[in-house]
Amino acid sequence: MKHKEMLFTIGTVIFLVVLMYVTGIGCPILKLTGIPCMGCGMTRAAICLFHMDFAGAWQYHPLIFLMPFCIIALLFAGKMPKWMVNGIFVCTVALFVVVYVLRLADPTNEVVKWNFENGVFYQIFIKFWTN
Repeated sequence: MKHKEMLFTIGTVIFLVVLMYVTGIGCPILKLTGIPCMGCGMTRAAICLFHMDFAGAWQYHPLIFLMPFCIIALLFAGKMPKWMVNGIFVCTVALFVVVYVLRLADPTNEVVKWNFENGVFYQIFIKFWTN
């Protein structure tokens, strides 16, 4: 990834985070569907890390500790063989899927809770169906 593309991507992410914060939406996937995404808790985990609260970071999202390695891999992706970049990507996605399923299956998990009725899609469907 070239520097201009990387700066654009970082700027876009920052803009979207600020927009979601200002509007109070939080996670757009959770807002639309009522189902948390695979990255649910990642922002709160990062905030915990900035406060040196490692246990809190782990509780919000255990894969937060993987992120520095992913960022380094992304920065040096142009210097690594393509098979290695693809392997890192596949392993990271696989870890996110496994952790996501385990968190969804845990009824005591306070971070990843889903409720279809709170989703915008469900609300629209119910209003359409009942009218």
